[in-house]
Amino acid sequence: MLAIMSMQAEPHLLVTLALALLPPALVWLLLLAWAARLKRLGRFAGEPGRLHAWAARLRSIRAREMALDVSALGSSTLVTLLAPFLMLSFWQAGHPDAALIVGSSTALAGALGTALKRLTGRVRPGAASSAHFGSSFPSSHTLMGTTLYGSAAAQLLLHEGFTPYTTLAALGAFLIALSIGCTRVLLRVHYLSDVIAGWLLAAALTTSGLLLSAAWT
Repeated sequence: MLAIMSMQAEPHLLVTLALALLPPALVWLLLLAWAARLKRLGRFAGEPGRLHAWAARLRSIRAREMALDVSALGSSTLVTLLAPFLMLSFWQAGHPDAALIVGSSTALAGALGTALKRLTGRVRPGAASSAHFGSSFPSSHTLMGTTLYGSAAAQLLLHEGFTPYTTLAALGAFLIALSIGCTRVLLRVHYLSDVIAGWLLAAALTTSGLLLSAAWT
């Protein structure tokens, strides 16, 4: 009897996993196609756009330091340090599925982002000094930060429900993700399309995590 149940559960598990991985896979392919279209239209490289021209007016050293501080919330170093802490918090709260999903989503974000960067090879927006940061599409800070904070907030809402605490945490995660992307453009190290690509892929990964967690529970 147990063997029959196991055989029946295994196909169901595979189907659930396939459906959960579908959103990030589709978005990744769409972003790759978008990059190719931008190249054909001649919009994939060149001088900074209007947003960068406006950002250039922010000559205040204080303003730039603040932008750098906010941008750092999505750095790979900080994300790598925070991810285990958030995973441990979920695990101790009795939500091992959330812990594994937050960790795996963040790791997958790094892998998918790196693959896109290598395939697109976009030059940074007219700033030779930022060439050592590598390809521009998508914004890794935006992708990694939004995936970590977004998936953690989504799992928190799923397991704990909508309370004042969880709602405030989710709102904070949204504002952080939004701020990280905006500062990458203000610092003139990314195009707006790089940031949008990061947000879209992170949203797909967060959705995938919710589907997996819902199936788990």
